[in-house]
Amino acid sequence: METIRFHYSQHVARAMKSLYFQTLRIRLTWVFEILLVITCFVIAAATNSRLLAVIAAAVVILALLNYVTQCIIHPRRIVKDRKLNGEFEYSFNSDNLKLTMADGTSNVNWSYFAKVWENQHYYFLFHNKRQYWIVPKESFRNSEQEQLFRQIVQSHLSITTGVIR
Repeated sequence: METIRFHYSQHVARAMKSLYFQTLRIRLTWVFEILLVITCFVIAAATNSRLLAVIAAAVVILALLNYVTQCIIHPRRIVKDRKLNGEFEYSFNSDNLKLTMADGTSNVNWSYFAKVWENQHYYFLFHNKRQYWIVPKESFRNSEQEQLFRQIVQSHLSITTGVIR
């Protein structure tokens, strides 16, 4: 089995931020919110409607609160969680992936994951639409170990990039 190690707390915030605008749901939500705000402001200006201006301002505030919650507050809570603050170790082979951390071990078959997505810094192994394990690319010993990981993953699932659907 190949093994990689990393400190989860050093990566979780950056991983969550990098994932935020890559999901189709978030992108569509932001497009809808922007269109709604523009429409409300244009109509409010044309009709001198204070109510529409307030609605547009509320949409802007809610969108910003959502971003702050998802990309700042939630990652900080995770970083402060003592269970997730230590070293994570992944051991992998062609059959399974084993996660070892301070409070226990999870050993799963590759079929446990629904999809794998990657960006410049991470692999995201999704269990479902919102839960995933992160694998920092910098945690691999060398490029050969990362290539082996890619080959094993691709023998079970395709690795996608771009927008997550």
